[in-house]
Amino acid sequence: MTEDPRYTFIQPQRPSAFWAYLRSSVNAMGTVACAVATLGHSYFRAPFDLEFVELPMPIRGLPRAFDGFRILHVTDFHTNRGTPVWYLRRALERAGQLPYDLAVITGDFVTHRLEHVDAAVELSALLRGPVLGVFGNHDYAETWETWSSDAVARPLAEKLAARGIRILRNEAFPLERDGQRLWIVGMEDWWTGRFSTKDAFAPVPPGEPVIALTHNADSIFALDQAGAQWALAGHTHGGQIRLPFFESIMVPQEHKEFDMGLFQVGGCKLYVSRGVGFRRRARFRCRPEITMFTLKSQ
Repeated sequence: MTEDPRYTFIQPQRPSAFWAYLRSSVNAMGTVACAVATLGHSYFRAPFDLEFVELPMPIRGLPRAFDGFRILHVTDFHTNRGTPVWYLRRALERAGQLPYDLAVITGDFVTHRLEHVDAAVELSALLRGPVLGVFGNHDYAETWETWSSDAVARPLAEKLAARGIRILRNEAFPLERDGQRLWIVGMEDWWTGRFSTKDAFAPVPPGEPVIALTHNADSIFALDQAGAQWALAGHTHGGQIRLPFFESIMVPQEHKEFDMGLFQVGGCKLYVSRGVGFRRRARFRCRPEITMFTLKSQ
Protein backbone atom coordinates (compact mmCIF):
# COMPACT_ATOMS: atom_id res chain seq x y z
CA MET A 1 0.00 0.00 0.00
CA THR A 2 1.35 3.44 -0.96
CA GLU A 3 1.86 5.78 1.99
CA ASP A 4 -0.31 8.90 1.82
CA PRO A 5 2.15 11.85 1.55
CA ARG A 6 -0.28 14.12 3.41
CA TYR A 7 0.20 12.31 6.70
CA THR A 8 3.18 11.25 8.71
CA PHE A 9 2.79 8.29 11.03
CA ILE A 10 4.61 8.78 14.31
CA GLN A 11 5.11 5.75 16.55
CA PRO A 12 3.82 6.69 20.04
CA GLN A 13 6.44 6.52 22.73
CA ARG A 14 5.79 4.52 25.89
CA PRO A 15 5.75 6.72 28.99
CA SER A 16 8.61 6.40 31.39
CA ALA A 17 8.16 4.21 34.44
CA PHE A 18 7.90 7.31 36.62
CA TRP A 19 5.07 8.88 34.64
CA ALA A 20 3.22 5.56 34.42
CA TYR A 21 3.47 5.18 38.19
CA LEU A 22 2.33 8.77 38.74
CA ARG A 23 -0.69 8.37 36.47
CA SER A 24 -1.79 5.14 38.12
CA SER A 25 -1.36 6.74 41.55
CA VAL A 26 -3.51 9.71 40.57
CA ASN A 27 -6.22 7.37 39.26
CA ALA A 28 -6.12 5.36 42.47
CA MET A 29 -6.27 8.52 44.58
CA GLY A 30 -9.26 9.74 42.58
CA THR A 31 -11.07 6.46 43.15
CA VAL A 32 -10.34 6.58 46.88
CA ALA A 33 -11.42 10.24 47.06
CA CYS A 34 -14.73 9.41 45.39
CA ALA A 35 -15.28 6.52 47.77
CA VAL A 36 -14.46 8.67 50.80
CA ALA A 37 -16.74 11.46 49.59
CA THR A 38 -19.59 8.98 49.04
CA LEU A 39 -19.12 7.40 52.45
CA GLY A 40 -18.87 10.81 54.07
CA HIS A 41 -22.09 11.98 52.42
CA SER A 42 -23.83 8.74 53.41
CA TYR A 43 -22.87 9.26 57.05
CA PHE A 44 -22.78 13.02 57.63
CA ARG A 45 -25.36 14.42 55.20
CA ALA A 46 -27.76 11.87 53.75
CA PRO A 47 -29.31 10.62 57.05
CA PHE A 48 -30.52 14.18 57.74
CA ASP A 49 -31.52 15.23 54.20
CA LEU A 50 -35.23 15.07 54.94
CA GLU A 51 -37.69 15.02 52.03
CA PHE A 52 -41.33 16.10 52.26
CA VAL A 53 -43.44 14.07 49.83
CA GLU A 54 -46.99 14.99 48.74
CA LEU A 55 -49.32 12.39 47.24
CA PRO A 56 -53.02 12.07 46.42
CA MET A 57 -55.04 9.43 48.27
CA PRO A 58 -58.04 8.41 46.12
CA ILE A 59 -60.71 6.55 48.11
CA ARG A 60 -63.82 4.82 46.84
CA GLY A 61 -66.97 6.10 48.51
CA LEU A 62 -65.15 8.91 50.28
CA PRO A 63 -67.69 11.09 52.11
CA ARG A 64 -67.88 14.53 50.57
CA ALA A 65 -66.89 16.17 53.86
CA PHE A 66 -63.46 14.51 53.63
CA ASP A 67 -62.66 15.58 50.08
CA GLY A 68 -59.38 17.49 50.39
CA PHE A 69 -58.73 16.18 53.92
CA ARG A 70 -54.96 15.99 54.53
CA ILE A 71 -53.14 13.25 56.47
CA LEU A 72 -49.53 13.69 57.57
CA HIS A 73 -47.66 10.37 57.83
CA VAL A 74 -44.56 10.15 60.05
CA THR A 75 -42.77 6.96 61.04
CA ASP A 76 -39.64 5.40 62.56
CA PHE A 77 -38.19 8.07 64.86
CA HIS A 78 -35.97 5.45 66.52
CA THR A 79 -35.32 7.81 69.41
CA ASN A 80 -32.06 6.54 70.95
CA ARG A 81 -28.44 7.48 71.43
CA GLY A 82 -27.70 6.95 67.75
CA THR A 83 -30.37 9.20 66.22
CA PRO A 84 -29.66 12.82 67.21
CA VAL A 85 -32.57 14.40 69.05
CA TRP A 86 -31.75 17.78 67.47
CA TYR A 87 -32.45 16.30 64.05
CA LEU A 88 -35.72 14.64 65.09
CA ARG A 89 -36.87 17.84 66.78
CA ARG A 90 -36.11 19.90 63.68
CA ALA A 91 -37.96 17.40 61.46
CA LEU A 92 -41.06 17.27 63.65
CA GLU A 93 -41.16 21.02 64.21
CA ARG A 94 -41.21 21.49 60.44
CA ALA A 95 -43.85 18.79 60.04
CA GLY A 96 -46.02 20.31 62.76
CA GLN A 97 -46.21 23.57 60.84
CA LEU A 98 -47.65 21.95 57.71
CA PRO A 99 -51.36 22.38 56.84
CA TYR A 100 -52.74 18.93 57.68
CA ASP A 101 -55.98 17.76 59.32
CA LEU A 102 -54.68 14.57 60.96
CA ALA A 103 -51.20 13.30 61.81
CA VAL A 104 -50.47 9.57 61.99
CA ILE A 105 -47.35 7.83 63.31
CA THR A 106 -46.71 4.23 62.27
CA GLY A 107 -44.34 3.02 64.94
CA ASP A 108 -40.80 2.68 66.22
CA PHE A 109 -41.01 5.74 68.43
CA VAL A 110 -37.96 4.36 70.28
CA THR A 111 -35.41 1.58 69.87
CA HIS A 112 -36.35 -0.69 72.77
CA ARG A 113 -35.21 1.44 75.69
CA LEU A 114 -37.41 2.88 78.45
CA GLU A 115 -34.84 5.63 78.94
CA HIS A 116 -35.82 7.16 75.59
CA VAL A 117 -39.61 7.11 76.11
CA ASP A 118 -39.86 10.64 77.51
CA ALA A 119 -37.84 12.08 74.62
CA ALA A 120 -40.00 10.25 72.07
CA VAL A 121 -43.16 11.59 73.71
CA GLU A 122 -41.86 15.16 73.68
CA LEU A 123 -40.94 14.82 70.01
CA SER A 124 -44.37 13.39 69.11
CA ALA A 125 -46.05 16.28 70.90
CA LEU A 126 -44.46 18.68 68.41
CA LEU A 127 -47.12 17.54 65.95
CA ARG A 128 -50.42 19.41 66.08
CA GLY A 129 -53.42 17.33 67.07
CA PRO A 130 -55.29 15.26 66.36
CA VAL A 131 -52.58 12.57 66.28
CA LEU A 132 -53.14 8.82 66.01
CA GLY A 133 -50.47 6.13 66.02
CA VAL A 134 -49.53 2.48 66.19
CA PHE A 135 -46.52 0.74 67.65
CA GLY A 136 -43.62 -0.83 65.77
CA ASN A 137 -41.58 -3.84 66.75
CA HIS A 138 -39.06 -1.74 68.70
CA ASP A 139 -41.77 -0.15 70.87
CA TYR A 140 -42.72 -3.20 72.92
CA ALA A 141 -39.82 -4.77 74.82
CA GLU A 142 -36.53 -3.71 76.33
CA THR A 143 -34.69 -6.68 74.86
CA TRP A 144 -34.13 -8.05 71.36
CA GLU A 145 -35.22 -11.53 72.39
CA THR A 146 -38.93 -10.79 72.38
CA TRP A 147 -41.19 -8.45 70.44
CA SER A 148 -44.35 -9.04 72.49
CA SER A 149 -43.63 -7.58 75.94
CA ASP A 150 -45.43 -4.45 77.16
CA ALA A 151 -42.44 -3.28 79.21
CA VAL A 152 -41.92 -0.29 76.90
CA ALA A 153 -45.28 -0.19 75.13
CA ARG A 154 -47.40 0.35 78.25
CA PRO A 155 -45.61 3.44 79.64
CA LEU A 156 -45.11 4.77 76.13
CA ALA A 157 -48.85 4.54 75.36
CA GLU A 158 -49.77 6.12 78.70
CA LYS A 159 -47.41 9.05 78.31
CA LEU A 160 -48.46 9.65 74.71
CA ALA A 161 -52.13 9.61 75.78
CA ALA A 162 -51.35 12.24 78.42
CA ARG A 163 -50.16 14.47 75.55
CA GLY A 164 -53.31 13.83 73.50
CA ILE A 165 -51.79 11.19 71.19
CA ARG A 166 -53.85 8.02 70.90
CA ILE A 167 -52.25 4.67 70.10
CA LEU A 168 -54.55 2.22 68.31
CA ARG A 169 -53.87 -1.39 69.27
CA ASN A 170 -56.12 -3.47 67.00
CA GLU A 171 -58.67 -0.67 67.24
CA ALA A 172 -60.85 1.33 64.89
CA PHE A 173 -61.23 5.09 65.29
CA PRO A 174 -64.01 6.99 63.47
CA LEU A 175 -63.19 10.42 62.08
CA GLU A 176 -66.35 12.51 61.86
CA ARG A 177 -66.98 15.64 59.81
CA ASP A 178 -70.32 17.29 59.13
CA GLY A 179 -72.12 14.11 60.17
CA GLN A 180 -70.05 11.94 57.83
CA ARG A 181 -67.51 9.29 58.80
CA LEU A 182 -64.15 7.85 57.76
CA TRP A 183 -62.42 5.03 59.67
CA ILE A 184 -58.80 4.84 60.78
CA VAL A 185 -57.86 1.33 61.89
CA GLY A 186 -54.61 0.82 63.81
CA MET A 187 -52.86 -2.53 64.20
CA GLU A 188 -50.59 -4.17 66.75
CA ASP A 189 -47.22 -4.93 65.18
CA TRP A 190 -47.06 -7.97 62.91
CA TRP A 191 -44.15 -9.56 64.81
CA THR A 192 -45.80 -9.49 68.25
CA GLY A 193 -48.32 -12.24 67.56
CA ARG A 194 -51.10 -9.86 68.64
CA PHE A 195 -52.04 -8.60 65.18
CA SER A 196 -55.79 -9.15 64.71
CA THR A 197 -57.91 -7.74 61.90
CA LYS A 198 -60.93 -9.49 63.50
CA ASP A 199 -60.67 -7.26 66.56
CA ALA A 200 -59.56 -4.14 64.72
CA PHE A 201 -62.25 -4.13 62.03
CA ALA A 202 -65.12 -5.37 64.21
CA PRO A 203 -66.68 -1.90 64.78
CA VAL A 204 -66.48 -0.90 61.08
CA PRO A 205 -69.80 -1.22 59.20
CA PRO A 206 -69.50 -3.06 55.87
CA GLY A 207 -68.72 -0.80 52.93
CA GLU A 208 -67.44 2.19 54.89
CA PRO A 209 -63.98 3.42 53.78
CA VAL A 210 -61.01 2.42 55.93
CA ILE A 211 -57.41 3.63 56.12
CA ALA A 212 -55.21 1.21 58.05
CA LEU A 213 -52.10 2.07 60.06
CA THR A 214 -49.57 -0.73 60.37
CA HIS A 215 -45.85 -0.85 61.00
CA ASN A 216 -44.80 -3.85 58.94
CA ALA A 217 -45.87 -4.18 55.30
CA ASP A 218 -45.99 -7.99 55.59
CA SER A 219 -49.44 -7.39 57.09
CA ILE A 220 -50.85 -5.99 53.84
CA PHE A 221 -52.48 -9.22 52.65
CA ALA A 222 -54.49 -9.53 55.86
CA LEU A 223 -55.47 -5.86 55.69
CA ASP A 224 -56.58 -6.22 52.08
CA GLN A 225 -58.79 -9.18 52.98
CA ALA A 226 -60.25 -7.22 55.89
CA GLY A 227 -61.36 -4.45 53.55
CA ALA A 228 -58.84 -1.62 53.98
CA GLN A 229 -58.57 0.64 50.95
CA TRP A 230 -55.23 2.09 52.04
CA ALA A 231 -52.50 0.96 54.42
CA LEU A 232 -49.69 3.20 55.66
CA ALA A 233 -46.52 1.49 56.90
CA GLY A 234 -42.88 2.06 57.79
CA HIS A 235 -40.34 -0.38 59.28
CA THR A 236 -38.00 -0.73 56.27
CA HIS A 237 -36.48 2.79 56.27
CA GLY A 238 -36.55 2.29 52.50
CA GLY A 239 -33.63 -0.10 52.88
CA GLN A 240 -31.40 2.86 53.90
CA ILE A 241 -28.64 1.72 51.50
CA ARG A 242 -29.85 1.41 47.90
CA LEU A 243 -27.11 0.30 45.55
CA PRO A 244 -27.43 0.64 41.77
CA PHE A 245 -28.78 -2.57 40.19
CA PHE A 246 -29.12 -4.24 43.63
CA GLU A 247 -31.44 -1.60 45.14
CA SER A 248 -32.35 -2.23 48.81
CA ILE A 249 -29.97 -4.48 50.68
CA MET A 250 -31.49 -4.14 54.19
CA VAL A 251 -35.22 -4.90 54.27
CA PRO A 252 -36.07 -6.77 57.52
CA GLN A 253 -39.33 -8.39 56.44
CA GLU A 254 -40.53 -11.37 54.45
CA HIS A 255 -41.88 -9.46 51.45
CA LYS A 256 -38.79 -7.49 50.54
CA GLU A 257 -40.43 -6.09 47.43
CA PHE A 258 -42.42 -3.76 49.69
CA ASP A 259 -39.35 -1.72 50.53
CA MET A 260 -40.54 1.84 49.86
CA GLY A 261 -43.20 3.75 47.97
CA LEU A 262 -46.65 2.90 46.64
CA PHE A 263 -47.96 -0.58 45.85
CA GLN A 264 -51.29 -2.08 44.84
CA VAL A 265 -52.16 -5.31 46.67
CA GLY A 266 -55.56 -6.64 45.68
CA GLY A 267 -58.05 -3.86 46.39
CA CYS A 268 -55.74 -2.06 48.81
CA LYS A 269 -53.04 0.53 48.19
CA LEU A 270 -49.97 0.24 50.40
CA TYR A 271 -47.58 3.09 51.05
CA VAL A 272 -44.26 2.30 52.75
CA SER A 273 -42.47 5.39 54.03
CA ARG A 274 -38.67 5.65 54.18
CA GLY A 275 -39.09 7.02 57.70
CA VAL A 276 -37.44 9.86 59.59
CA GLY A 277 -34.81 8.18 61.74
CA PHE A 278 -32.49 5.23 61.52
CA ARG A 279 -30.98 2.42 63.59
CA ARG A 280 -27.60 2.62 61.92
CA ARG A 281 -26.41 6.03 60.77
CA ALA A 282 -26.12 5.53 57.03
CA ARG A 283 -28.27 6.34 54.02
CA PHE A 284 -27.37 6.08 50.34
CA ARG A 285 -29.82 6.96 47.54
CA CYS A 286 -32.56 6.79 50.18
CA ARG A 287 -33.48 10.08 51.83
CA PRO A 288 -35.52 10.18 55.06
CA GLU A 289 -39.14 11.10 54.47
CA ILE A 290 -42.32 12.66 55.84
CA THR A 291 -45.39 12.25 53.66
CA MET A 292 -48.56 14.28 53.16
CA PHE A 293 -51.64 12.64 51.62
CA THR A 294 -54.60 14.58 50.24
CA LEU A 295 -57.82 12.57 50.16
CA LYS A 296 -60.05 12.69 47.10
CA SER A 297 -63.00 10.74 45.76
CA GLN A 298 -62.23 7.91 43.37
